[in-house]
Amino acid sequence: MLGNIKFIGELYRLNLLHESIVHKCIMQLIRAKKKGTVDDISEDLECLCQIMVTCGRRLDHDKAKSLMDQYFDRLELVRKRRADLPSRIRFMIQDVLELRAAKVGGVGSIMNQRINGESSPQEAKPQKPNDPKGKDLYRNVVAGPQVSPRRTVHSASPPVKRHPAIAQSAADAFQPSYQHVIDNAKQQVGDSYPLIFNNKHKLTLMIKFNTYKVLIFKLQSLSIAQILKIHPPTHTDLLQKPNAKKPVVASNQEKQKSKKNIRSEEELAEMVKRVLSNAAGSADKVADDIKAQNIPNKQIATLSCLLCENSLQGTDEGKDFICQVFVALIARKLANNDHLMEGLQHLFEKLGKMESSVPRVKSTTSSLLARFILNDLATLKGVSEMLKAGYHFPMFLLILQQLIKIKDKIWLLDAFKQSKVDLLMLMPDASQNKGSMFEILKGKQLAFLCPLLHMEMQLSKQLDADPSPMVVYRWIKENVGSELYSDPEFVHVLTTCCLHHVTKQSSLKADVERGQSVPKQLQEKEKVLLSSIKPVLQKFVHDNPRLQLHALYTVQTFCHDQDFPKGLMLRMFNLLYNEDVIDEESFIAWKEDVNSDFPGKGKALFQVNSWLT
Repeated sequence: MLGNIKFIGELYRLNLLHESIVHKCIMQLIRAKKKGTVDDISEDLECLCQIMVTCGRRLDHDKAKSLMDQYFDRLELVRKRRADLPSRIRFMIQDVLELRAAKVGGVGSIMNQRINGESSPQEAKPQKPNDPKGKDLYRNVVAGPQVSPRRTVHSASPPVKRHPAIAQSAADAFQPSYQHVIDNAKQQVGDSYPLIFNNKHKLTLMIKFNTYKVLIFKLQSLSIAQILKIHPPTHTDLLQKPNAKKPVVASNQEKQKSKKNIRSEEELAEMVKRVLSNAAGSADKVADDIKAQNIPNKQIATLSCLLCENSLQGTDEGKDFICQVFVALIARKLANNDHLMEGLQHLFEKLGKMESSVPRVKSTTSSLLARFILNDLATLKGVSEMLKAGYHFPMFLLILQQLIKIKDKIWLLDAFKQSKVDLLMLMPDASQNKGSMFEILKGKQLAFLCPLLHMEMQLSKQLDADPSPMVVYRWIKENVGSELYSDPEFVHVLTTCCLHHVTKQSSLKADVERGQSVPKQLQEKEKVLLSSIKPVLQKFVHDNPRLQLHALYTVQTFCHDQDFPKGLMLRMFNLLYNEDVIDEESFIAWKEDVNSDFPGKGKALFQVNSWLT
């Protein structure tokens, strides 16, 4: 995993990955495996430190400062609270925090040297000309610094102009008889091209066109005089097919014209206000006026942000009009949904400063986003990805309320199910548990979106009050719709509630040591409690192998969440089999099935493998 993180960081540094993808990786690493083992959490934190070391300096710009502050605040919190972390990980986090404080980052930084065991560039010693390691890479190279295929070695020589980023030449380890030829070649070709003479009639130009690749251009069957007259080719020329047309290079006038089109954010804001004021109610006119401005593609996201910002203080009709403007811009291929999502990200970064100037800014922004979703300019899933971990909470819940206001509950329930949004991941840290989330949703009148969560809370209370099978079954019939009975999520909730009811009075009582064998009297109590509740489980999973398999995965998840207490998984499997709740075929199917949606399969198999065979 650490190698993948390094690879992602390098891709971002080479502008092959968008910044938002790196932020998603960081957020996933920060939130992942909160209930996992120390080793799992340590691995995530090491990967997080690595991605900060690789590209943290590029990520830490003004627009992303609020996000970066949250990341480092979380790291500081973890370092202080998690005393069980290995000292290596805690020191690694401390190093990253110090690097940011000192504004140091990127490849070759202090942290990177500590992780990889490298010395700093100032401490690096140049290789001797007769060093055998240098000969392995370039044989008979005309001097110059040795270049490793894996990393660039820092040299004391002045930086070379990137012609296209070509390696520097030199003049040491070469045959004396060709020294005058090299001197002439350096005058004609320039110092940027390392030259290799293999024999009298072969000259090789080694052109370094990025950090890792070297292009070899051999001139054969030509005299030295002919070779020196040849203008040095660029790497793009050499890579083109024989009949391919050369790309048209923009003239200096065109480049200057393109630079003139780049505006500051203040200039763009004035332009947006002017265009909207002259719109006369026509979104097409606004789109045409924006097209006439010839705004560079890299500023479209900023333009999108300003259009959204301009609509926040207006009426609902003004927000609908901005939606029409975006539809017109997309129809003219002046913008796309990615530009809009990036613009929204910029808008979220500004919301903190806008609270004083825009009344109820979160509510107003949520009204605009609800209209984006209804006009297919954004999706519930896409917006939720930007608001994870309580970012601008409770904006996402306000969006859902606005959608109910514009549409209705039935429409929202269907759209919410299709989006597969995990509401728990959108809650603040203090509320990232089912009980707190249910209370929040209930207060916002959104509990209908998670009917099974409501059932889980109420069913647990019912089992505590009266666990008799007839009473529990009657409660389910009265409070849960029959369309949910065949839903695997319903079986998951039912099985989880039954397992909690059985274990919290027996093997998982507060005074029981989970790493030790459970006393026999508690095992007997566990068996009695499960036997008493088994008719309810049998009623809903009997003769349904799919639901029985899901019930077994629920047992696996339950044991994983409890950190696999000794013998619990085996006892539960044994009881469910002996009490005729789960068929033998379902146990075999669980053993052979591969499903990454449920954590802890490896440890679960280790505990029950001998029983299954």
